[in-house]
Amino acid sequence: MLKNPSVFDVDIDDETVLLNEDSGQLILLNPVATALWYGISSGATPSDIAAMIARQSGASASAIEADIDETLMQWNCMGIVSMPDQETKAFTTTEPEEIYSAEQPAGLSPITVTATTMDHLALAGRFRVGDVQFDVSVSSGEARLAADRVFGHLKVDSRNQPDFALSVEHHTGQWVLFCDGEYLAYCQRETQLAPMLHAQTLLLVYQHSKMDIAIHAAAVTQQDHCIILPAKSGSGKSTLSAALLAEGFGFCSDDLVMLAGPDLKVVPASFCIGLKSGSWDIAAKRTPAVADLVTHERADGKSIRYIQPTPRSDFASQHERLSARYLVMPTYDPDCPGEIRPLTSAEALVGLTQSGYDVASQLDRELLYRLISWIKGIRCYELRYSDIDYAIDFIASLE
Repeated sequence: MLKNPSVFDVDIDDETVLLNEDSGQLILLNPVATALWYGISSGATPSDIAAMIARQSGASASAIEADIDETLMQWNCMGIVSMPDQETKAFTTTEPEEIYSAEQPAGLSPITVTATTMDHLALAGRFRVGDVQFDVSVSSGEARLAADRVFGHLKVDSRNQPDFALSVEHHTGQWVLFCDGEYLAYCQRETQLAPMLHAQTLLLVYQHSKMDIAIHAAAVTQQDHCIILPAKSGSGKSTLSAALLAEGFGFCSDDLVMLAGPDLKVVPASFCIGLKSGSWDIAAKRTPAVADLVTHERADGKSIRYIQPTPRSDFASQHERLSARYLVMPTYDPDCPGEIRPLTSAEALVGLTQSGYDVASQLDRELLYRLISWIKGIRCYELRYSDIDYAIDFIASLE
């Protein structure tokens, strides 16, 4: 059996986590897997390790052996180890999965167009997200309105050189988006304009930001600190963020939390909150204006409405760097009346990466140790709920 030399272990309090530097994947080991990993590292065979665990725990040796066999097969498929008698996975370097992609609407074929001269465009404004500034120019009133709906609250008066410049132009019945004169994306309907701008600009800001790690998460502020809400898509984090904003929390981010600097402070990315159709009625109970917002169409066909955090005091200044005090992993579960579970630092760290993340270069040992130090200073919870009031009450109790 061969261990991948790019995989190393780190102890976080009383738990062990593996980092595969090839893939950027973190794996939290249970007690049996921990004994297996350290046993293999010392040269012991799986049979010897199973016998040792059975003696110490009093469990059935056959049951322990079956658990070890299953774990080894999983590790083999994940590239953690290579087993001679199993189909192996080559130890090759891969990039961490990106949080965001720029997919085009289904059924559309690529188009070939070039940007027009700036004489045909009007500047819709200069905007700032975190440490990134960008211009948006448009060739139609519809495009200007879409930009205002997505970025209006982020407009700034600055003479600094923008990090990039977007232009939205109308070509033969299609709206085409360019970045610094290069084709970027397009859509066929006016209802798709705002989602196209939102998705593509989020990706560009993420690419241009001077961050160390980006997390798929929402974030709200309370007094002088930040509460991070990491979750996979469909977990209800945007609905919860909108409800918290209506209850007086400050707004930091809906979909992208960027951490930067030696102490990994939160860089605000205060794009508007995107609410899918299933959450409109829930959000309208606290924010009645949601019922009257314009409905847009995303590239995946889902309907969405955007809430802008206004007035300006409702969201974090794009110049600020915020300390994270709490990390709450929310999941809407219609069958769960409400459940709160404190998380260990290891559980929270692995859960954070499973929600979706990317790094400026690579999740290596140095950055992992910084993340461990960072997350040890944060109180972490798993939150499951069917009643959004239950979730709000819990988060409001965090001081």
